Amino acid sequence: MSVVSAEGLVKLDADSTRDIRKDFHIVWKHVLYLLLHIGKAHFNIVCYDASGREIGSISDPIEVSELESLQPYFSGTCRLKRLITWLFRLCLTIIGILVVVGLLIGVVLLLRWIRISRIKATEKRLARVRDLVADIVRMLQQQIRENEANPEQPLYIPVCVLRERLRQQNMDVAELWSDVVRYVYDVETCISVQEWRGIGETWQWQGGTGWQGSALSDQSQRTPFMTPPTECLKIRNMFSTDGMDQRGKQRIKRELLKRLTSCGSILHIGLDSVGNKVGA
Repeated sequence: MSVVSAEGLVKLDADSTRDIRKDFHIVWKHVLYLLLHIGKAHFNIVCYDASGREIGSISDPIEVSELESLQPYFSGTCRLKRLITWLFRLCLTIIGILVVVGLLIGVVLLLRWIRISRIKATEKRLARVRDLVADIVRMLQQQIRENEANPEQPLYIPVCVLRERLRQQNMDVAELWSDVVRYVYDVETCISVQEWRGIGETWQWQGGTGWQGSALSDQSQRTPFMTPPTECLKIRNMFSTDGMDQRGKQRIKRELLKRLTSCGSILHIGLDSVGNKVGA
């Protein structure tokens, strides 16, 4: 409390008791002098100057600017109000912390749900693309069988025809067609892609009518043996390496490793640079 406010309160109390003196300012100066000497020791009152520095008995009373009680008195009502205010602030702090923690947990769970949803959507989309590629493989294999029955039938099918056939049976072909084409180019090495003048791009199945690639997802088609029947396995007429880049060769090796993983250790996979033979 400022010394001016303290002086005013004391003077107001003196006015109310009609005990005011003409020499009040001199008495107040003596009070300040007393507080400077014994105020801290006996009354727990500390004096400060205008700069906020604590002053003592060596200072003049006119230097006193602030008075502070080291043990302020609070009435029961005031103490109750202070307690209620403290509890209210404590509750607000706890609620704020809980809200912040809840928001952080909510954001983490939301991001996790978004990530899982995207992964599931991607897996579902990829599974659907594989199903469409499997349908294309069956069409190409059927075309091979028709060619065997009637040599006048071509071995290939134009891409536009394949797309139209799929569109008649599947409503999502238009949305997934770009992924289907990319899958055929990058993964399904058993489908030969060629360009014909007047026809456009055509796809042709390479090999027999059994499984010879990764398109068919039938899990029942497994290798009937657990150990390799010979130390060297050669696969012929599966695909052509003519014009195949290094990326295409790596795709073939990965596909073979995935399909023959239950047959035992594979020490080497080689592609014949001439013809269409693979040695494992």
